[in-house]
Formats: sequence, structure tokens, C-alpha cells
Amino acid sequence: MKVEVAILLTTWNSSRYLRELLESLLAQTYTQWHLYVHDDGSTDTTRDILLRYIQADKRISLMDGAVHLGPKRGFMDLLSRVEADLYMFCDHDDVWLPSKVADSVTHMMLQPDWKLTPLLVGTDLRVVDANLKPLAESFWKRQHYDEALSNDKWFHLVYNNIPGCTMLFNQAARRVALPCPDGAGMHDSWLMACVLWRGGRVIIIPRSTILYRQHGNNVLGSSAVPSYCSQARRFGALWRKTRAEWQAVRGLANIGFVHFFCVKMYYMARLHLGL
Repeated sequence: MKVEVAILLTTWNSSRYLRELLESLLAQTYTQWHLYVHDDGSTDTTRDILLRYIQADKRISLMDGAVHLGPKRGFMDLLSRVEADLYMFCDHDDVWLPSKVADSVTHMMLQPDWKLTPLLVGTDLRVVDANLKPLAESFWKRQHYDEALSNDKWFHLVYNNIPGCTMLFNQAARRVALPCPDGAGMHDSWLMACVLWRGGRVIIIPRSTILYRQHGNNVLGSSAVPSYCSQARRFGALWRKTRAEWQAVRGLANIGFVHFFCVKMYYMARLHLGL
């Protein structure tokens, strides 16, 4: 059975890598998708590139709306406006391998409750530099992420081991993630926490389906996890940041701040010790 997949993309001055991304979407073996783009006020040729692809393929739409939202609010705004069977987040500077959509949809459709239960499919990533030269075959290994943590709801209160650009999720996951509070972290970490704390689960594909490009303009990347000692030296800043994170997710877990802080310290230690 073919289901409609909504691919959600936000752009901002993305002209350098945008064509490579769009070409990789057009090369997908699964073709029942529609790309919805929010441009956040680009001043380069991003919109011109988008308009040329829109003219060439009816599966691409530019969604007008407010600008200067930033990535989290931009993605969640798209998610709130688009109706589809399944959803994927998409970063402007990556390259999708040809079977990425097909593999993710197949794993979702194998779940008998895919229409009822909040479900999310996630994959590993192949880390590359600006010119697509390999840096690491596995993002998970580079970040010391354990696949077993993928359904650990406590871990996902404080971290996220599945970047949004690898996710495919269903309508039930969309419902539990909306609305997204202003104080939440990024869109992907909020979605993961909502799925796991609101009765859902994560399905893992233990291989890379995307070339995850690292370059000087990345907002978030796969740089090495900061050392535990350096985090401890910045205890005041860490405390304030953790308090903001707690305020965003405390409604999910009904957890006090001290408990939340201890959970974060526990998982931080696990990551750095490779446990």
C-alpha cells in the first residue's frame, strides 16, 4: 500500500547546498511524497532555486507564512499546517541516499498499529564534510550513542540520539507533539520526548540512510560531545540551561527540577564513559 509522505524542509540562505539535497529527493526510489518548504526570509538565491524546482515538479510546494522563525519554529509551523499519512523532517544541506524514504516507510508499515500509536522510525547517519568526503560511517558511534537508548524515555528527556533529518513519523506522533512550547529544545528532541512519554515507541534502522554534511554554517552538527570536566567547570551555565530544558518537558514527565538535573548528569556520564 502506497501512503503519502510529507517531507518538511526549512531554508534560510541555503543556496550553496540546496540543489544537491533536492536532487537526492528526486532520486528517491519511493515516489509518493510531497515536499513542503518554509523559507525563513532568505536574501540569497534560495527562493529562485526553489521556484525552478517547483516549476519542474508538482510534488514541491513553497509554503508562505511568517519569517524569521528559526529552525524549530519553522519545522513545527509546517507540521501544524500539513496533513499527510507520514512525515519526515529534512535539512537543506544533507544528501539523502536513494532508498531512505522507501526503507523508512517499509519499517513503519510493518507495524500493525501504525495508524493508532505514536511511532517514529529513525536511522543512523554517515557523517561527511562540506565536499561529501566521509568523516565517520556512523553518527551513533561517533557520538557514543547506544542503540538500546532509542526507546529510553528518560534519556530522551535530556538528549536525542536520532536527528530530525533521519526521522519518519506518523499522524499519531504529530498529534502528541503539537503544540510545541517555546521553551522546548529543537523540534526533533521535542518530538522524540513526546512520542516516548505519550505511549509511543521508536523503530530503529541500524544503518545510515543520509549523508550528514558538516560545515562551518551548521546550526547543529556532530561535533564531539563536550568533556564532562569542561561541562562541570561551566556548572552555572549548565544549571541554567538544564532548568530551561526542564521547564519545557516537565509537563510530559511530571518531574521535579532536581530529579531532572540528576537524570541529565547520569546520562551525561554514561555518554562520556561509553557505558
